[in-house]
Amino acid sequence: MFRYYRSQIELPFVLDTWFKFRYLTLNLFTDIVSDESLAFYVGLGGSLVTLNADKDFISITESIFVPELALGGEYFLSRNYSVFTELSFQTGSVNIDLDESLSLMGIRFIIGVTMYLLNQEGK
Repeated sequence: MFRYYRSQIELPFVLDTWFKFRYLTLNLFTDIVSDESLAFYVGLGGSLVTLNADKDFISITESIFVPELALGGEYFLSRNYSVFTELSFQTGSVNIDLDESLSLMGIRFIIGVTMYLLNQEGK
């Protein structure tokens, strides 16, 4: 999965600076409980995060690996469609200066719909 964010962050002696975050994420999931209409799952993964910021005389480009834990549930509407909800946690930080670090700790909540292109047997 690829994600892109922009956020304005106040840096010492520079004031407000726009940071660009690019996430390239890989997760592995396994079902904890599953039946014909409902499944609960857990996942582990990580993201390669690249951040960029430019302002005046400051230029920052850093990359870091950030681990991630995901918990979710999925309700199967039919053989080809499901509704899911997922809660994921990530933690990490990146050094942006000799004295400053930027925390990449966060929680993400997702609600979505999945359409399966191939029929799922047993669901």
